[in-house]
Amino acid sequence: MNEQQPPPEPQDEQSAPYHPAPRQGWVPMSALAVTAFVLSIVFMFVAFYGLWIVELVPLAMGVFTLLTVKPGQKRGRILAIWAIVIAIGAGSCTYFMHANMRAVVGEMGETILAALSAKGATPEDREKALKPWLFEEALEKNPDLVATLHERFLKVEAELGPYKNELDLGSPYRGSMTYMMQPDLDGEIGSEDTPPGMLTALWITAKFEKGNAVMSLTIRRGGRDDVWALGELQAKAAPIIGDIRFYRPKNEP
Repeated sequence: MNEQQPPPEPQDEQSAPYHPAPRQGWVPMSALAVTAFVLSIVFMFVAFYGLWIVELVPLAMGVFTLLTVKPGQKRGRILAIWAIVIAIGAGSCTYFMHANMRAVVGEMGETILAALSAKGATPEDREKALKPWLFEEALEKNPDLVATLHERFLKVEAELGPYKNELDLGSPYRGSMTYMMQPDLDGEIGSEDTPPGMLTALWITAKFEKGNAVMSLTIRRGGRDDVWALGELQAKAAPIIGDIRFYRPKNEP
């Protein structure tokens, strides 16, 4: 005969697991709204360095949150509104900042190349056109700097043909930081000097009849090469260029 099992002892109420019920009226937070708000702030720094278009991501997420999250279902509509405001503000401000820098860099390159490629221009005419851009100490150290730059340009035309009065400024969606990054090069035209160091020059592609040439504009400020002197550029020329050289782009067809 089997012995009967004793009945289980009643559990102590204090030892039983406690699962509190949600507070009455409690509404969960929308993860999408939080993500949109955080990304709108983080992407401000990305947009400042050139990729302003990334602010479209939190903007779209914020709009989607407002369209899908109804009051009373989830919280976070205020965060979504702030994400939209920050994304539009940061995106538009950085876009206009980089668009203005792109226009200034284009004007700088066109003015310099127009002076170097002008047929029949006298050395005085070229110096007059280039002097507003050239660093004063560079001219003091090398009084023949303008003539040197013109000789380098003539070597480029001898190899690539006449200048087509056209620059390749790249995509406007990548911002002005692309002008500060050295592209892949295949040697200097007419010389074998070492290219400028990182963040010391602007890089602009000029189009010639037989191909392209990459022009480096060494930026000078306070006695040293410093590309951040670009902040001194406004709607007019600034004497910040210490040297100009021309290079063959790598993988040029």
